[in-house]
Amino acid sequence: MLCSRIGIFGKVYTSIIKSNNLQTENIKPAHRLRISAQWAKRFSDKITLLEENRNKKMKEKKWSLKHLNFETFNNV
Repeated sequence: MLCSRIGIFGKVYTSIIKSNNLQTENIKPAHRLRISAQWAKRFSDKITLLEENRNKKMKEKKWSLKHLNFETFNNV
């Protein structure tokens, strides 16, 4: 919802692992946000990450401006 406020399209994934090598009980779900194509470029331009190394990598990356799964027709 926050990304949509600045015009960024993304998808949230939730996964729950059944077990780990620490024999942890009640493993909590992991949530991931995937942003790609022109929206990743917009995210990179508008957002600064707190972790300096990751922020530097994000700003230096050459983002694709065409989404692989969706074509744009009449700017829609």
